[in-house]
Amino acid sequence: MLEEGGFSAAGERLGMVQPAVSIAVRKLEENAGVRLLDRSGSRVQSTHEGALFLNHARMIRAEIVSMERQLRELRSLDAGHIKIATPPIASAVLLPGLAKEFLAAHPGVRVSTIEDSSENIAARLRARDLDLGIIAGAHDTAGLDVVLVEQHPIVAWTSAQSPLARETELDWKRILEEPLILFPAGYNQRSLVEDMAAKLGKKPDVRVESKSQGFLSEMVASGRGLLVAFAGMGRDFDSNVRIPITGNPAVPFWLCRREGLAPGLAANAFFDRVAARFAKAV
Repeated sequence: MLEEGGFSAAGERLGMVQPAVSIAVRKLEENAGVRLLDRSGSRVQSTHEGALFLNHARMIRAEIVSMERQLRELRSLDAGHIKIATPPIASAVLLPGLAKEFLAAHPGVRVSTIEDSSENIAARLRARDLDLGIIAGAHDTAGLDVVLVEQHPIVAWTSAQSPLARETELDWKRILEEPLILFPAGYNQRSLVEDMAAKLGKKPDVRVESKSQGFLSEMVASGRGLLVAFAGMGRDFDSNVRIPITGNPAVPFWLCRREGLAPGLAANAFFDRVAARFAKAV
């Protein structure tokens, strides 16, 4: 009414007859408990309370328009946010390849990555603290949808100056005779070494323990020991030598979401796209 100057003009704009507009305003005033309009003059004006009401109504309308726009963007994946957690190795060598095609198709989607252990990632997915996660190795996946995305080889890393650098393959007996550089307990590489040591009745001679890839690389390069780790350790390890292990051990990597659906449309679209890609590969 204020924008159009009267009940009749407002009715025409709203597609309502004038009596219906009058009834609607009266109900608003009854619910608010105050007069919103001054009808005493030739042109309808707002009261002080009406001006306050109108200001808030315009802000609410703007918020609704913004919400509707954002929902349209989410439905079309022109916007959105994916929160994904990975083990350190996956964020460096696996996630970029999985995300590249999806983000090229949906450049408006934002991705946030977090590095954590596989055990913690699985728990955080169940607790709805994450949209998606990548977990490595054999873990309890109850309550999760999973898709196998890679079997990543485990190798032995040594210094280029070490006599072992000339070997074409090492078995576990030979590996466990060497001083070792290992990831902390809970990492798949560490668990594999400990399992093989138990089977062979040996105790690993652990000289260095760290989860920092840069530090581990420096320790290998300086000859402090043999590192059992993933083959794709990144550029930090370019100066070191990797040696295959007898039996070609590998660790599976799984893309996971909470069973049913992830919290966001973008996360579900990402998961479904990766799942379809690897289903075709099989």
